[in-house]
Amino acid sequence: MAGAEGALAGRIACVDLETTGGHAGRDRVMEAGIVLVEDGETAVIGGLTVTQVNKTRSGIPLLSSLPIVGKLFSFSNDTENRRDLIILVTPRITDDGVSEQ
Repeated sequence: MAGAEGALAGRIACVDLETTGGHAGRDRVMEAGIVLVEDGETAVIGGLTVTQVNKTRSGIPLLSSLPIVGKLFSFSNDTENRRDLIILVTPRITDDGVSEQ
């Protein structure tokens, strides 16, 4: 969609993807709008964050499973890794060589 001189406008919709039990659920549109970007400018139109949590427990066999004192003979480690995906769009207006008359 053409906007002001040397600018592009486009409609966007923000979609939230629900996940339950690791499976994608239904899509639902959260927000919609119009973005006006000058030729060569970059617009951020979306993103996705993935978080992975790892929990490990190690210890001395039998002793680490005892009630009350078992924690003295075991070690727990929790790590959290986050990855982000950002969608960037940089529109370019090109001249196809055909003049309008």
